[in-house]
Amino acid sequence: MSDGNLQRLGEAVAPFAEPDQDLVLLFSSTTGVATVRDALERIAAPELKVRMVGAEDGLVGGFDGVDGFIEAWKDFLQVFESFENELERFLENDDKVLVLTRQRGSTRTSGVTIENEAAAVFSFEGEKLARVEFHLDRDAAFRSAGIDPGAV
Repeated sequence: MSDGNLQRLGEAVAPFAEPDQDLVLLFSSTTGVATVRDALERIAAPELKVRMVGAEDGLVGGFDGVDGFIEAWKDFLQVFESFENELERFLENDDKVLVLTRQRGSTRTSGVTIENEAAAVFSFEGEKLARVEFHLDRDAAFRSAGIDPGAV
């Protein structure tokens, strides 16, 4: 993967990287959605595939394009009153970037706080982002990215 792609990915995930950024507010705001859309449209392939992957052997939700990326997050965030996604580390393997995250959210119905280690795999074809997988299971994300977690 070229440094240019890594830089573009950094710009695309910048809306998620703001300290204490509440993603519920980000994705419920017209301005927030426009910010996410603008950042992604700069690097996304027209046929971008987005997958939300639950726990191992769990549900996989499929979405297409930049609109699908936004729809996937809005769908995921429906159960939360607030939700933060801290980006902890970026790991590269050829045309893939694994982003390790720590998620914290408070549910709408009972206010229960949930904290989870998660990860995302961003796959490039050339200089365009072709696929994004959001994983609740970090081990599955490591496998998808082709990275041995023991070597990290």
